Amino acid sequence: MEGEGTATQVKTKQMGGSRTGKTKISMRKLKSEMAMICEEQKRLREGQREVQQKFKQVQAKISSLRQEGDSAGHPAFLFKYQ
Repeated sequence: MEGEGTATQVKTKQMGGSRTGKTKISMRKLKSEMAMICEEQKRLREGQREVQQKFKQVQAKISSLRQEGDSAGHPAFLFKYQ
């Protein structure tokens, strides 16, 4: 059996198949797809963080404007349109 390959390769040949080439190609393809998915997930997480930060900034601005409005009293023009 010397020079025939690994036990899996020998077993595959005995069963009448030649899986090693196809397996290597499919494994490389799967690994590259997994790497692409990983990168996409990183970009999505970064985007989610950016949206979350912007949302917090908007909430802070709204809170600030509400406080300004409360501390300034209620101007007459606000009652005009209610």
